[in-house]
Amino acid sequence: EFVALRDIAVGEEVTIDYGTEWSTAWYDHVQSWKIDDDSLAINPQSIVETVMNDDEHKNEPMRTMKEQEEHPYPKCVRTGCYSHRIRSGIWWYKKFNSDYMRFCDIKERTYKEGNYWYTVNVHKIELENGRNFDPEDNEVKHVPHEAMFLAQDEHCGDIHLPNAFRHEIGVPENFYPDKWLDKLSNDIDGIEGGANDTSEEEDGETTTVKCDTTAGQFSMVFRKSWSPIGYDRAVELFQRSFYDNSHIFRVIPGFLTQFGMSYTQDMDLKDFANTPILDDPQLNPKIPFVEGTISFAGSGPNSRTSHLFISDTSTNEYFGTMPWETPVGSLVSHDDLEVVRRLNADYGDSPEQYKITALGRDYIETEFPNLDEFLKCEII
Repeated sequence: EFVALRDIAVGEEVTIDYGTEWSTAWYDHVQSWKIDDDSLAINPQSIVETVMNDDEHKNEPMRTMKEQEEHPYPKCVRTGCYSHRIRSGIWWYKKFNSDYMRFCDIKERTYKEGNYWYTVNVHKIELENGRNFDPEDNEVKHVPHEAMFLAQDEHCGDIHLPNAFRHEIGVPENFYPDKWLDKLSNDIDGIEGGANDTSEEEDGETTTVKCDTTAGQFSMVFRKSWSPIGYDRAVELFQRSFYDNSHIFRVIPGFLTQFGMSYTQDMDLKDFANTPILDDPQLNPKIPFVEGTISFAGSGPNSRTSHLFISDTSTNEYFGTMPWETPVGSLVSHDDLEVVRRLNADYGDSPEQYKITALGRDYIETEFPNLDEFLKCEII
């Protein structure tokens, strides 16, 4: 058993001694290492930065693939773009978010209204967790110049240099405790007894909800100690089957999944769901937003009604900055998160909420026929 002699902060690195054999091999490598003249450089990324900042490239438009045949970029440098979501040739971009950086081959370039615009072939991307934003490459038109960048090509990092250090680490099998091996369960409050599980706090009331959807079944656990007012609202909505047969209308991979617009004909239930509740006080320290955290969505102070969202990011800059965004629960397990990530994400932010309110199911089924929906949710 391992016991920490001091508190370990979230995100802090825990280092391991790899053993004498590894240390000796590293020492020998350092002593004998020489720059390979055929290698690009010790740090290929520095070449990308140099290209982006030199006068020749900084002020010029990005080169098309045809132009690069005669005037190529330096080795290991290629064109990229920031892709937030692609559907039917429609382009969204979210600059400076590494989750949306993708390789883009430029097919055409035009100049209009003081800006360069590109037609590009956007390569499909597989994130570290194995998800694809799109199953295939996409041709996208009217990409603005500010959404383009020069990137380091694949297999050009330090680890791909021919004389990079490689040696098996000397960590014995079964060395790590089981909890250390499941980063997700240690990050998400409440998922499989995560590190910040507060189910045993003084006010430990919880409610678990199992939902069947057209993409599969997932479960959520709501915690009163995190958000007492929000907890009562969420639990009653599920008790009264408010979410049954409603669409999960906003799915943005790497950001969030949102639902909460019911087609119920029960006017009392509608009035209850549409009546705003007060904001819950923020806990100190705050419950962090990580992948799988559940919160009410809102539009201002004391505006929470029936809309819930599930975070699909552990980057806390997105969530928890507004007083109405207090975590109210989480997914129960890693398997539940995988089901949520299977929900159809073809349409991003496109479904308009006021039209869902006015036109109901017909609007969704006509304009966004592939959206997944809840079949039935029940408290277990």
